[in-house]
Amino acid sequence: MIESVTLTVIIGYVAFVLWIFFRRLNIKLEREEKGAKIKFFEELNTKFDKGLIEGQSDVEVLKNAIERETDTDFLLSSLLEDYLVYLNKHDIPEPELSKRYHMIKDIVDSENLDKPFEDVPEEERRLLIGLRAAIEFGDKNSSLFNLNEISSLITARSANYERAMDAVN
Repeated sequence: MIESVTLTVIIGYVAFVLWIFFRRLNIKLEREEKGAKIKFFEELNTKFDKGLIEGQSDVEVLKNAIERETDTDFLLSSLLEDYLVYLNKHDIPEPELSKRYHMIKDIVDSENLDKPFEDVPEEERRLLIGLRAAIEFGDKNSSLFNLNEISSLITARSANYERAMDAVN
């Protein structure tokens, strides 16, 4: 029969090996995602240089092609926000820089209006959209209701997270 100390050491070793494996896997995935973003940014600049980007649909076609090629998945608004930062780090003549910036900014703004809180989980998104609508209509009762629901949801998710962390430790 295996002693409890030996069993504890074996479990600890296995946990350590798994931690290293998943950490390396995560680093590899982050590196691949960063490479895909840079590829998208460079391709977008090339297409801008050639006059091939006329609007949002052209940007979405490029995004979809890069995602298929690199097996990644990006939110359009987040990817384009990162591109705006990327733009400022490159030597693009001023009239062209301004044109690109404003076109991309308009797409980001449009995406945020069409798909608000897209990167938020479904239930939180529903409540946040309801809260925003209540605020826009000046409905104080609905605003307070949605705030209370969001608070309850955050509290429940926090409790679930703490239970999961306790189970891991």
